[in-house]
Amino acid sequence: MRRFGVRALAGLEIGMTAGVLTQCWMLFGGWWAGFSPWSLSNLAAESFYGVRAASPAFGMPTLAGIALHLLTSVAAAVALAAVVPERWSWPMALGAGCAYAVAGQWALAEWGWKHYSPALHSYAPGPLVWTAALLFGFCLSFTPKVVRSFTRDFLVD
Repeated sequence: MRRFGVRALAGLEIGMTAGVLTQCWMLFGGWWAGFSPWSLSNLAAESFYGVRAASPAFGMPTLAGIALHLLTSVAAAVALAAVVPERWSWPMALGAGCAYAVAGQWALAEWGWKHYSPALHSYAPGPLVWTAALLFGFCLSFTPKVVRSFTRDFLVD
């Protein structure tokens, strides 16, 4: 496997792990905040399902919202894995991962969700979403280690 393929594979692994963890956090946090656990995932699918996404029940909007969350998590992690230096220490990677995740969340909050899912932007509890961004950044901090491991195990020059 070539170097970019190894980095993309590492980003895929980190992105899926981070996406699943942050999705679990959002499910738990939605329930903790008094919503249905599926409400935030449903609202994320508002751009696909319109008003039907406002339902608190589990259904196709929930699956679409979860899929959208995992897709964006993997895309962000692959983009980071493509450029992050392999030799970064964990504290440096932690700072970069959290900064990257918080910047991405800020961009989504200021631009993305306002245009594509206004209800999510309005109804999602801010501390819950920002904590999920920091959890995502924490997961991204393992990117250099995973890239080094995958380079050692899978790279064919």
